[in-house]
Amino acid sequence: MYQLEKEKKLSESLLWELQERYYRTHGPDVWSKRGLPSYATSNALTIEYDAHLILAYLQDLGTQQPAYLFDLGAGSGQCGYLLIKKLRELAPALRFTYVMTDVAAKNIQFWKEHPFLKPYIQEGFLDFAVYRHDQQDPLRLQISGKEMEQGVPLILLCNYYFDTLPQDLFRIHQGKLEEGRVSLYLQEGSPLDQDNPDTLNHLDIEFSYHAVTAESYPEIKEILIDYLKRPPKGPFAIPHGGMTSIDFFSKISKGSLLALIGDHGVALQEDLDAKGDQWIARHMNFSVAVNFDALRRYFEKKGGFIMLPTTSQPLFIMGAAVLGGSIQNFPKTQSVYQETIGRYDINRYYQELAAVSQETPPLPIILSILERGKWDPVIFEGFLPALHHAIPQANEKELTALQHAIQQVKVNFYPISPKKGLFLAQLGELLFAMHQIPQALACFEQAFLVHGPSPELWKSLGACYLELGNKDTALECLLNSEIRDRDTEDKERHERQKT
Repeated sequence: MYQLEKEKKLSESLLWELQERYYRTHGPDVWSKRGLPSYATSNALTIEYDAHLILAYLQDLGTQQPAYLFDLGAGSGQCGYLLIKKLRELAPALRFTYVMTDVAAKNIQFWKEHPFLKPYIQEGFLDFAVYRHDQQDPLRLQISGKEMEQGVPLILLCNYYFDTLPQDLFRIHQGKLEEGRVSLYLQEGSPLDQDNPDTLNHLDIEFSYHAVTAESYPEIKEILIDYLKRPPKGPFAIPHGGMTSIDFFSKISKGSLLALIGDHGVALQEDLDAKGDQWIARHMNFSVAVNFDALRRYFEKKGGFIMLPTTSQPLFIMGAAVLGGSIQNFPKTQSVYQETIGRYDINRYYQELAAVSQETPPLPIILSILERGKWDPVIFEGFLPALHHAIPQANEKELTALQHAIQQVKVNFYPISPKKGLFLAQLGELLFAMHQIPQALACFEQAFLVHGPSPELWKSLGACYLELGNKDTALECLLNSEIRDRDTEDKERHERQKT
């Protein structure tokens, strides 16, 4: 194996440069084609919780100033789309600007061109900014052209964000602090190309530990001293890249902000002890689990606090952190967190959901689950076979309830690629089966706009127009479907001949 680097501090490793290059190169394809997870932070239920927490925090602040919500590393834009919609639904008079940020220009361009986001841009609710976690330059918004002013109410959305920023790894061995250092090796037979972001998929990572002092890390010195007093049983990470971001935005807000942090990691001492060496997760790139216990110490030392689940959450943790006062100063925020995230184990909910979706539950049970999940499209899609099975036996009341569910789910749908537009066609097929032809037609037409023309969509449109008595338009759609079919066959034949 070829050694790319030897015994580097984790935060200074080539890994982070490769990772940033990966996001810059692939842009939104990271989510739409490469399957990077984002559902835990952008589903309808999580968005519901986020919206209520934000409103509670603003009520505790008691300010009439317009608020700024910064979505750091805003991904596909789905979280922003749903959260803007939910805040306007819950608080129509609320004045706010939602700012999607990223280091990848391709992502920002994707958001600007997304048809579902354009109305929010035009109405002044949505803006964009280039932001890197360690930047010191003032933030400038791209749509309004404004430079961020100081002292404004500020909310940060940190969804799968801290785990992608530089961290350092430590352990306490025989009462002494040791720093984890990284050595990278290129796997046998892999091409040596450090400029290729996909090199991440061909690396082996080794750690070694070396004695250091807490004074070597002035920014996190006090946290390290805390851990020396009560050592974890194994290695532990410190997410100081995320802490640097909080420091940057706390200067803008003059020391007062709410940060909603959703990530994989550990929050309880027993989970920290049990984590062992499993801090780096490998997927299409890599990420480092977030030590929420270290974040708790960080926020407390800055005069704030963080609310975390009180039970073990192995898959995903949702924390709400506040700077600018103690927890007693934010009673509404505390109450909402306890009634939602603190009370409800979202990890267990999705595990139960996965088990139920393997069965064929009756329609009332499906509708109850959908309502509980706040009409989430992904949950709905999992029940499509069961819904088609249920429609012929459903009574009028159940069919009316299903029509309502479809409309609610449709409102929450956000396509991260044109291909995802076919979900709208699946809604149309259900409505067509219930003889709700105008509503089915509307779904097929929207699917056509998002996905583009296909033989199946032309046939579905034609079937709707035929049911509505418009035979000429139905015939035109059928002819278009046959033309598309022939084009597809010709293209496939050409591809076979090439290979």
